Amino acid sequence: MMRCFSIALVALLLLSCSNTTPYPALQLSTYEGESIELDQNTPLTLLYFFSMSNPVSIGELYKLHKNILDEEIDIIAIAIQVDRPPNVAIIQRKLLIPIVIDNDNRISPEFGGMQLTPAIKLIKTGNVLYSDDGSIDYEVLNELIANNK
Repeated sequence: MMRCFSIALVALLLLSCSNTTPYPALQLSTYEGESIELDQNTPLTLLYFFSMSNPVSIGELYKLHKNILDEEIDIIAIAIQVDRPPNVAIIQRKLLIPIVIDNDNRISPEFGGMQLTPAIKLIKTGNVLYSDDGSIDYEVLNELIANNK
């Protein structure tokens, strides 16, 4: 009995020490109608939340596309506060990154909510591995990507 209790305690401790945050399964649709599932089977993916009304966060999306060294990682941009959808199409065609519009505020709260500043979430198999908002440290981000492939 004591051994079972000890094993359960160790398992609980290991689970609580994990520095990942789970997210629920989500079905997304890009601006162009492509379906994307984020769930327990999602490979390493970088989510970039940005506001179409914030030129800085749009500029950061272009920098993100240029500075991520691993071309195998999936990048999904999630646009909030979109007042002119045609602008999303222009960005999506230039960068070839799928863009999901979250005007109904359905996606952002599942990842902790977003401000007007850009925010990134590195996710894999149902968990958020890394989260940051504001200025992106590409050296740290590229190292995390390399270590979690």
